[in-house]
Amino acid sequence: MASIHNERRYSVEVCFVADNRVESECSHQEWKDAEDQLTDYMTTARADKSSHKAWYGIAAIGHYCRFYELRSGEATLHDLSQDDRRRLHIKHNELEVDASLCKIFDLIKAQ
Repeated sequence: MASIHNERRYSVEVCFVADNRVESECSHQEWKDAEDQLTDYMTTARADKSSHKAWYGIAAIGHYCRFYELRSGEATLHDLSQDDRRRLHIKHNELEVDASLCKIFDLIKAQ
């Protein structure tokens, strides 16, 4: 987990879970497990910090990643990809990965 400070000096949390096993990249169960792990971690950490702001997360398996938002007052992750549920290859979808990271930073700045 990393804390990123926006222009108003508010700290916003970004969580990251990863599984380096390339053989797991296409497994729907592995992606579900990663999303569940990220959800549990983010909701628990947010409750421990008594935070009501949106939090952001990244799940990576092998060469692929997905970006998520845990909105204020909610316990369900929302996929931030333009094509819902799409995995982004870190190398082949480099521009989309960059755009997703920029989107997260823009959302953090707006909080």
